[in-house]
Amino acid sequence: MGFFSNLKSSFSKSKRLKDISKRLAQASSPTLDIKRMMTQSSEKKEILQELYELCENDKQLSVILKKHNATREDLFNIYRVFMSNGGGQWARGHYVAVSIFAFAGTLDYCLSKELNSREEVLNTVYRMIEYFEKGEMGFPRD
Repeated sequence: MGFFSNLKSSFSKSKRLKDISKRLAQASSPTLDIKRMMTQSSEKKEILQELYELCENDKQLSVILKKHNATREDLFNIYRVFMSNGGGQWARGHYVAVSIFAFAGTLDYCLSKELNSREEVLNTVYRMIEYFEKGEMGFPRD
């Protein structure tokens, strides 16, 4: 694959990521309308499926998924953990709870964490927010 093919692929991935992020953020916004809540739930499932497909179809990300034997359910669980612990926020154009899945470094970092304790969860969520706020690149370190 040449330089321009890689650039086109990267642009396409970036565009999909932005679309998925906007749609998930909107589907996750609080509502008191019961009808809207039911619609949001099925919308989220569909969008999360798209996010997983994005990971599966990306060479670097699929390597990370295989390295950790990660399933769709593993990714959905990480997403839920992030959303319920402050990770559903924007940082420098990244919807953190989604962008963690779009880059090899952040995906590897999140999949390597044992998100069993409240402290580990909060540390991981905070570290990923910080990662995107600072515009870091590559594999995050604690």
